Amino acid sequence: LDENIGDILNNIVDREADITRALESEVLEIEQLLILVSDAIAELDCLVSFAIASKELHFSRPMLTHENSIYIVNGRNPVAEMCTSKTYIPNDTNICLSENYLLCPLSNKLR
Repeated sequence: LDENIGDILNNIVDREADITRALESEVLEIEQLLILVSDAIAELDCLVSFAIASKELHFSRPMLTHENSIYIVNGRNPVAEMCTSKTYIPNDTNICLSENYLLCPLSNKLR
């Protein structure tokens, strides 16, 4: 092949470098768009993961009110729940800022 065409390895390497530079240039022209799309896909992936986990773990949707308080009945911590080998006991939490008190369970009792 070298006798008929010559040593084309240098031509191939040069052409590959030209193509790589052209591709880099085109990608840099749309860099901000690619970053925005990547961020949107990451956020969507996170939300879909939350939705799947919520369904599989039977989580309920919170009820939003105009009150300055948070009241949780049988609240669960998904990380603690999955890490324990014993039965996880849900906890109630009552946070009412208008009355200047905070009542939260400090630990989870295991059966």
